Amino acid sequence: MGDRKHIKNFIKQISGDRRLTKEELKQSDAFLNAFFDNYEVDALFKDWWDKMPSDQENSCLSFHAVRTEIQNKQAGKKRFLQIIMQIAAAVSIPVLLVAGWQLTNERRDTIKPVSVQQYPGLQQNILNNIVLSTEDEEFNLSAGHINIERNGFKIESTGKMLKLKQSVTKHNPAIAQEQQWSTLRIPGGKDYYAELPDGTQVWINAGSKLTFPNFFNADKRVVQLEGEAYFKVKSDKKHPFYVETPYETVCVTGTQFNVCAYLDEPHSRITLAEGEVRVKINNKIHQLHPGEQLQQSKKNADISISKVDVELYTSWKDGVFIFRDMTLEDISYRLSKWYDTEFDFTNPNLLNQRFTGMTKKEYSIEYFLKVIEKTSNVEFTITKTDIKVKEL
Repeated sequence: MGDRKHIKNFIKQISGDRRLTKEELKQSDAFLNAFFDNYEVDALFKDWWDKMPSDQENSCLSFHAVRTEIQNKQAGKKRFLQIIMQIAAAVSIPVLLVAGWQLTNERRDTIKPVSVQQYPGLQQNILNNIVLSTEDEEFNLSAGHINIERNGFKIESTGKMLKLKQSVTKHNPAIAQEQQWSTLRIPGGKDYYAELPDGTQVWINAGSKLTFPNFFNADKRVVQLEGEAYFKVKSDKKHPFYVETPYETVCVTGTQFNVCAYLDEPHSRITLAEGEVRVKINNKIHQLHPGEQLQQSKKNADISISKVDVELYTSWKDGVFIFRDMTLEDISYRLSKWYDTEFDFTNPNLLNQRFTGMTKKEYSIEYFLKVIEKTSNVEFTITKTDIKVKEL
């Protein structure tokens, strides 16, 4: 069957063997929607899911029994489904298809974008605005289109993106004689795209702020970041680009990389997608190559550099959270920024439990938490102020 390879790759993605590209993710999403619309298959998966034990150790169903039941009930009629079962068995993920029913069926029936009515505790998040603060005034970028000129640079905003253009020209260099700094603040539950005066592109994650000048000096380009952002730096070897965080300084001449430097997280991370990056920490330079990540512990200042799957740390800018063998503590940091809430762990041992999965940022937080509950001994309770995490 022509889709066999695609299905196999999709299953490997969920099992943690490889990642999907953005295009493959779209194709897989369409495939799941089409495949699980079949009423008989839906009913069969639901029956397996309802019989599934709550404890993780005993929740792995026998694939031999499952495949046999399918072959008996769907013989000659569901050859497509048999192929999927054989592939899934080969990659040793016993609960994948049952979880697949739960994920896709919930998505179709109950998954909705986050709403104030559904989660009162997220109301402040929804109503917060993206704000650009200059030295003289503030602009609500969530309010709509803005097209003005201030302090030597033009501000163009569509509500979803911001473009900053330097208005200084060779013929009129006196427009901006002094650097003036502006700060772009992104609230929880939102992200934003900006183009800086030099053409550098920046995707800014929720709960972050980026500070930048109205024009860059002749010798270097400098911005400051608290939070997380993905940079696609305009190449200019004569004028290096610097990202200053509370923990390190990143220096590049033209490359793509992700900086995660939230004040409330135990680590800061620099992840390099393309090009080369130099990271300065306590007057020591660390060189990164594509596919490498520098992680710094805030507790003891330990620094490590390792090879990583870059998309695991950059997929947020494309509207997807991907978790692969990630601790529940790290997952809670990711989700708390987007849903503007806090996780309250009643048992510290739960922090180190590991999970693999993915979810779209447009889905409610309850969607992803239910998946974790079904495959672990963890229970979540969403309140108006936080999310309680306890062990069953």
